[in-house]
Amino acid sequence: MDKSDVWSVNYAVEAAAMEGHVDVINLLRDRYDRDSIQDAVEKAKNAGYNNVVKLLTNKKA
Repeated sequence: MDKSDVWSVNYAVEAAAMEGHVDVINLLRDRYDRDSIQDAVEKAKNAGYNNVVKLLTNKKA
């Protein structure tokens, strides 16, 4: 997977989290790294999306 693929997966995970699509997050979770998770969690915290923070920090949403 090249860098553009990683960015696409990260964007898809963040978008799915914002919409509450747990099944999509679970499918994509293994394809993004720890730094990306932390970035998404910080964005969600800053925006006040507590449900998104929970989705991104649970092993299985």
